Amino acid sequence: MANKIFDSLVFSTNKSKDEIVASLVTSIAQREKADPSNNWIARVTHIYNTGENAGASYFVIGDKLKEQKQLSSNLVEAPVAQVDSTKIDEIRVTQIIDEKLQGQSLQISDEKISQAVEEKIANNETLSTLIKAEVAKNKTSLGISDIIAFS
Repeated sequence: MANKIFDSLVFSTNKSKDEIVASLVTSIAQREKADPSNNWIARVTHIYNTGENAGASYFVIGDKLKEQKQLSSNLVEAPVAQVDSTKIDEIRVTQIIDEKLQGQSLQISDEKISQAVEEKIANNETLSTLIKAEVAKNKTSLGISDIIAFS
């Protein structure tokens, strides 16, 4: 299921945040009924300068998504939405660096495994050389119990 986001701009201080959330939950339910293959999310922005919620930014999710994510409220505060674009870019750069480091860590791990396998092969070749030397020295073939003794 994909998440689809729509914007809801609040121009007036007349409605409380609870009233706005209730109204948007109803709107989301209607959208999800018409398009059941998607979860709908409202991105709310209060675009006025004075009052309790002046400049506030948050998300409202439908009941279906709220249950899926086991959240207690349809209101999801979004401090990242209020951060300027340079902060968001810094966050994304940090995520990319973390992903690269994780990839390098996996590569290093693969290299260590490869090195361990090569050491095992070298040890087996050494064992094989010892067995061949013992056979040549005794000029007889070794039985399985003799080979196990070298292991």
